Amino acid sequence: MKKILYLSILIFMMIFLINSCKKSSELQENEDYVELGTKTGTFKFYITADSASNTAMIASQSKKEDVISLVVTIENLEVHRTSDSDAGWISLPITDGTFDLMVLDATSWAEIISETEIAAGNYNKFRFAVTGAQVTTESGVYEAEVPSGKIKVNVPFIVYEDGTTEVTIEVDPKASLKVTGNKNNPKYKLNPVLKVTKVDEEEDDD
Repeated sequence: MKKILYLSILIFMMIFLINSCKKSSELQENEDYVELGTKTGTFKFYITADSASNTAMIASQSKKEDVISLVVTIENLEVHRTSDSDAGWISLPITDGTFDLMVLDATSWAEIISETEIAAGNYNKFRFAVTGAQVTTESGVYEAEVPSGKIKVNVPFIVYEDGTTEVTIEVDPKASLKVTGNKNNPKYKLNPVLKVTKVDEEEDDD
């Protein structure tokens, strides 16, 4: 009887240790991500294009065609929080992830990528992935090759409790888009060249 009791206790302890190790492993994998705390503020993330880059003049030596449209798709937006024990990456929902850089270039307008409530505190960088790019010229529509991996930009900003913080990035279409190939078979490649042009941090007036 005692042997059965000891064996039952041993099996129970083994199951407990296995589950504990599994949970510990899952926490280790996700330790860089944080959830929203009780104190939050509004974060707005915008994109615009460099109107001085003269995107319409993007052309190769072998194919002198203006770019009519340059549509990019952005996914997996994250910001990195540095405050206290809640430091880590926060994944943000995207309001609209598809933008025509030619339209932004022509209008000097900024389109919103994300507007959401996030944990108040200090941040030092953001990252996102460009998962697609489509080029339209007079001769047709072409899919542009986009290198894999996330774009990471270091920029400090603060989100105040009940405040609003706006960050705007500016993409340079001419520097970002390259074209090779011949007249009948052009090949486009997009390596996004961007910079942060605005960081506006507003505290709650109350």
